[in-house]
Amino acid sequence: MMKKILSILQYVAVFCALGAMSAACNEDKFLEVSNPEAIGEGNFPSNISQVERFLATAYGSSHCYMFLGNQWPGYLPYALDHTLDFQHREDDWNQMASCRVTSSTAKLGTGWDGLAVVIHNTNTALEAILNYRESGYMKDEEASLVDVYEGEVRFLRCMYWWWFQEMFGQPDADGVGIPLLTHSVDSYAASQVGRAKSGDVYNTMITELNTAIGLLARQSGSKTHADQWAAKGLLAKVYWALEDYTDCASVCLDIIKNSGKSLVSFKHYYNMYNGDASYEHPSESLFEIENTLGTSGQGYGYWNPGTSMSMFYSQKVINTAGARKSVSYCNQYAHDRNITRFGYTEPAPLHFLATSKTEPDSEMKTLSGDTWYYLPQSYLDAAKAMQQRSVDGKAVYATDPDPRFFVGIFFPYINYSKDTSNGKEDWPIGQNYGSGDWWTTGSGNSIDEYAFSTRKYQFIEGALQAHGMLSSPENTYFMRLPEIYLLYAQCIKDSDPATALEYVNKVHRRAYGQPVDAKWTNDYASLSARTKTADPTDHLANDPLLYEVWAELFAEMRWWDYVRHYKLGPEESAFYKTVRGPSTDGSTEIVWNDRIYTMPIPDSEFTKNSNPEMVQTPGY
Repeated sequence: MMKKILSILQYVAVFCALGAMSAACNEDKFLEVSNPEAIGEGNFPSNISQVERFLATAYGSSHCYMFLGNQWPGYLPYALDHTLDFQHREDDWNQMASCRVTSSTAKLGTGWDGLAVVIHNTNTALEAILNYRESGYMKDEEASLVDVYEGEVRFLRCMYWWWFQEMFGQPDADGVGIPLLTHSVDSYAASQVGRAKSGDVYNTMITELNTAIGLLARQSGSKTHADQWAAKGLLAKVYWALEDYTDCASVCLDIIKNSGKSLVSFKHYYNMYNGDASYEHPSESLFEIENTLGTSGQGYGYWNPGTSMSMFYSQKVINTAGARKSVSYCNQYAHDRNITRFGYTEPAPLHFLATSKTEPDSEMKTLSGDTWYYLPQSYLDAAKAMQQRSVDGKAVYATDPDPRFFVGIFFPYINYSKDTSNGKEDWPIGQNYGSGDWWTTGSGNSIDEYAFSTRKYQFIEGALQAHGMLSSPENTYFMRLPEIYLLYAQCIKDSDPATALEYVNKVHRRAYGQPVDAKWTNDYASLSARTKTADPTDHLANDPLLYEVWAELFAEMRWWDYVRHYKLGPEESAFYKTVRGPSTDGSTEIVWNDRIYTMPIPDSEFTKNSNPEMVQTPGY
């Protein structure tokens, strides 16, 4: 059914989204039409098919151009948690990454508006379902199905509230949270909602999720729809946000013992992020956003049932002429400090660059004039072998990086992508420097910089634009079982450290291809054992629990939750140190300020919302 929903989305979501953005500007009723077969005020809705259109919109809103359809990851969490660094320097990306964000930061407003649209659409869908149940149109045999649809939409609304709260609400329960909009907006007055307390936001989510769980217990099972375990996973995280570790642990244990979920092999985990449908919806996924490849001629954002978020951090390939070729914007790449945090300690590849007047024995070589530029084959072979050992579960623990390095990061010159603008031909991926020859740096980079592209949620079938669309099919994971294991460990680490350590080690073992439930010689010996990060001053160097959270969830838009919750801002800023910014030496120092745990309300919101409780986040 989800593929049908995604096709309906192309036509429905754009109108719902535009309705959300215009509703606060007039008193017109939402989607008032005269066609009796269409959804209108007089028959709102009148059959189960119309109900499913609203369900489609609740799911499909995640594809909003200002949200997961394009801009959210690269604009907000990837900047704040330093998943990424930036080629383009003088931009508000660097404001966020260097802790200089202000209420006028443009990309911040984009994120706010996107989630406002998403939540509006979900509220509208929930009202439609409730109205259908009371309208007299619902058939008796549809009652259970309608209950399930209601449970799905209540979960989805909480998921969107969660993203909104984790960016724009203060982490402490007595702080200011998000505007808790629980109804659709069909007038200017209805849009005037102030900010709730963060604790009230979380407690509302707990009530909603418990309702959803009861309704979803009747769900017969669908990989592409939310079920009770998706709702329970989010419920656990809300309890954790409230520091209710007893209830969080109880829900986590319920999922662990009763959901039937299990960790997949490392090789399966390695293949889950790049759009191969045979690896998606794995046994460890509690919920994921379904994406499909757009068709020729479609645009991006609301018009497509996929995501174009990899446009920003897409890889550069090396063509046969030896020039870097951008497969999309290629403006972002993994922050260099992430490379060594995974335990990779070799110098950046261009340190191994060699030249020759005769053709070298190397796969990575280009003739320019009368000179060959090349990477020694011994270097390439060693890098390939290192990656293959990790994928095969045979990484050498003492010397190889954490195998999740190769899940989250493309290794240039040995990993390949397609350039479909030049036929179905594989090209080696290069470092994400500026344009020019592969053996040079450029754009202010130095030979010491890695500039490796991220691999998770990366489109590897070439240039999106060359496909005639800007939408790709990588599913986006909202929650997976490893995070539940690690949440459980966090909740019981003081009361039962031995069990907590075992759940940390289960995640650790899977990363190295080991049996999850069997003791291993390279298990962490304690909750303060040394981790793989190369820097002994890294605050994760002797914190296996949080290191496993970071490594397992790298580039999945969830590390920021933990930075906020555990107030890790000063330590993270000290670790990452700089971002590439507008300064003359090519870097901008990260200067931590506790206000950064919560983003400011965009200036534009105060011109639209006069509610006295719509207050600015303290510190801005």
